[in-house]
Amino acid sequence: MRSADVRVRAAYELDLATVWPCLWLTLPEEGHTPLAAARAAFTTATRTAAWGVLYLALGAWWWPAALAGAAAAVLGWWRGRTAVEHLAQLVQRTVDLNTTALAEALGHPLDGPFTPADGQTVTRILRKVP
Repeated sequence: MRSADVRVRAAYELDLATVWPCLWLTLPEEGHTPLAAARAAFTTATRTAAWGVLYLALGAWWWPAALAGAAAAVLGWWRGRTAVEHLAQLVQRTVDLNTTALAEALGHPLDGPFTPADGQTVTRILRKVP
């Protein structure tokens, strides 16, 4: 997710952590679905890795649990990396497609495409900084 923040900041001068909650609220309902699905995939992968770690601990008393735990932990880690990469790409695309609507919802009309100067203004508005 850090890479998405870096790319959004480089392209638009937006602080993603500041902007995301308001951007989420301005998204049309159909924009929520793919993001929620990607987040759910990440949650599932995290849960798989966590169970793997628990089974690894049980492996101290019963060796077959260590094998199952190692497999589950590796699978969860691999799926988690894939899921978070997909989620980060969706977040970037969401920013790309919806920053204009966010700026206008905040009372900052645009005279063309969303620029880094607009990004600074939107971030400043949301941080409540004069």
